[in-house]
Amino acid sequence: MKNNTLNTVYDYIKNYDLLSVKSTDKNNNIKEFFTTGIKIFRNDLKNIAFNRFCSVPIVPDDFVKFAEIRQDDSIFINCGAIDYTLTPLKERAEKDTCKHNKFYIDTFIDKNIIDISKVTTENKTVFLPVDFVKIGETTSLQEMKIKTLIDNILEGAAEKYQCCRVPAFSVEFEEDNYKINGHVYNIENGEYLNTVLLYDSKTDIKHINPYADFTEFAKSFLN
Repeated sequence: MKNNTLNTVYDYIKNYDLLSVKSTDKNNNIKEFFTTGIKIFRNDLKNIAFNRFCSVPIVPDDFVKFAEIRQDDSIFINCGAIDYTLTPLKERAEKDTCKHNKFYIDTFIDKNIIDISKVTTENKTVFLPVDFVKIGETTSLQEMKIKTLIDNILEGAAEKYQCCRVPAFSVEFEEDNYKINGHVYNIENGEYLNTVLLYDSKTDIKHINPYADFTEFAKSFLN
């Protein structure tokens, strides 16, 4: 398997070729994550996750669908498997275990690896775990607006739903335009609830959602 093609983590795991991933001093921990990952995904993932982290991904297969190694050997970990603890919601709320939208891979990777500025040229949907978005010194107004919007909505949603729903976010890029979508799951059973169009830069549409899950949060930031 060559590194000059776009490959998913699933391909690396399937072909036992994790060690071919190039790495620098900055992302040696990412290489170690993939090397460890092959053992985790090839064994009983739920038991390993529960015993080691007291948490378990809702759908393990989703994780590998959204983690990609790109042409420049940069690695993008995207919001596939959502992490939730196996405790009652009341206890969860008291411990504040999901307020900030934590993901299973948080245990493994350096949060500073993900840089939103590196994906703005991709004409595709990019799923961004909020905690892993790096905003550098040269961040454009567009990138900062995305990050700030997501932060505001995330904080408001956690407070409003009291840890009962975990929002995930995707940003669709096409040339100079982008859309921000919110994806809502039931934290108790992982059931997919809704997708919300939060913002469309091309048409300046700020919110379309019949259920109005995030309306007030989006309006408070965008208006």
